[in-house]
Amino acid sequence: MLVFGRFIFIMLSYMQIFTAVLGIPSEQGWHKAFPMFIHHLAVVSLHISISFFAHLKPFSISSAVLELVPAVLYAVVPPTLNPLIYSMRNRELK
Repeated sequence: MLVFGRFIFIMLSYMQIFTAVLGIPSEQGWHKAFPMFIHHLAVVSLHISISFFAHLKPFSISSAVLELVPAVLYAVVPPTLNPLIYSMRNRELK
């Protein structure tokens, strides 16, 4: 339940950020802010989806491998993708 509450809080925060980005009056400012928002949302979504996968598996299925896979994904995949995602963002800002 705690994970779901955090997810709702994060989604509400992103909805407010999204409306603020859409409310930027200058087109140049909007074009700088929107890609940064999308790339950051992609990284956070990746973290949340791996966390959901780890916490929502049935209790009847208990295996060391099933517990290790989400932990490795959570520890390896987002840090590996961060440079790629943020380098794409930096190219868009130039």
